[in-house]
Amino acid sequence: MRNQLRSVQALRFLAAVLVVIVHACAYTAQRFPGAWSSAEDLGHLGVWLFFSISGFVMVFVTDRELATSGQVRAARFLRKRLARIVPLYWTMTAVKLVLTGMFASQMTNAKSDPLTVLRSLLFIPVRNEAGDLQPVWGVGWTLVFEASFYVLVAAALLLRVDPVRLAAPVLCGASLLWLLRPESGSAMWFYADPAVLCFLAGMLIARQGRKPFVRTVAAIVALSVFTALLHSVKEGESSGSAGVSFFAISALLCAAVRYDSAIRTYIPRWLAHGGTTSYSLYMLHPLIGPGVVWWVQAIAPAAPWPIPVCLAVVAPVLVAPLAYRHFERPLNALVARLAQGSRHAPDAEPTIRPAPCAATRGTDTSRTIGP
Repeated sequence: MRNQLRSVQALRFLAAVLVVIVHACAYTAQRFPGAWSSAEDLGHLGVWLFFSISGFVMVFVTDRELATSGQVRAARFLRKRLARIVPLYWTMTAVKLVLTGMFASQMTNAKSDPLTVLRSLLFIPVRNEAGDLQPVWGVGWTLVFEASFYVLVAAALLLRVDPVRLAAPVLCGASLLWLLRPESGSAMWFYADPAVLCFLAGMLIARQGRKPFVRTVAAIVALSVFTALLHSVKEGESSGSAGVSFFAISALLCAAVRYDSAIRTYIPRWLAHGGTTSYSLYMLHPLIGPGVVWWVQAIAPAAPWPIPVCLAVVAPVLVAPLAYRHFERPLNALVARLAQGSRHAPDAEPTIRPAPCAATRGTDTSRTIGP
């Protein structure tokens, strides 16, 4: 923990908690009339922050390996990243299928035909019974994007092209296609979403040590304006909120990386560790949250709605470190050993190490930050 970019780990935890809060409000609104259920914007911020951090990590991981070994094998990169997200995601998908078989009448979006399950497991976009683009385990929709990011970076490595140079036109093009995206139709329209620009922003932030800082800021501003324009055209009226949110998230991550050495001592260890366990939190909270709300309704049906909301947030936050330590990490280690044919498994999460002077302008931090 001492050698990690604590600020980025803390942001990971923040992103997960934002999503948990939104879902806790939704679970509560189903059982407690009058509960606050209009918190979707918080969830969008959390997901955008997740994507930005993902783009940042991908570039630092590949740059580090390139600097130390002189090459980055696309197959090895893709294998390591999928080994990180697949075990827990497939486990939760299996849990959902079991629960659907046991309590089909009480489950929402319980579509579980073989094709839907297969597409879900393979990170291929699919529509649920409500027509929404979601896999069997609902929150896995973000992993469909993540998997596509991994494939994009792996393709760049295979072609020996700078991942940023390949990703920029592809992700900007996908964002433009959002303007043509129909409400229904092929599930492959899933990828046409301006949220993918957050991944590009993270990639650019990872390269800030190589170029004058003003160029990174200019790129973030340009992407923010582009995001605002896309939303304005799509919505048919001037809308700058999306651009402001995009800029705020990107600026937050950029500042966290640039000034980590100055602020890391003020970040509690538990908060940084929360970033390490954030994937467990994100994957498990849809299982824990509804159960907590049901329990509160059973023992105190007249309780004020903030009580079940708070408990539905706190419970998964407390369970996540235990799940990470006793389930996610051992499972990932086992999968990594099987995939690599080695007794020595890598860490479940890439360790992001700061450069001695990461905040110094012009420092090539990509050579000192890596897995």
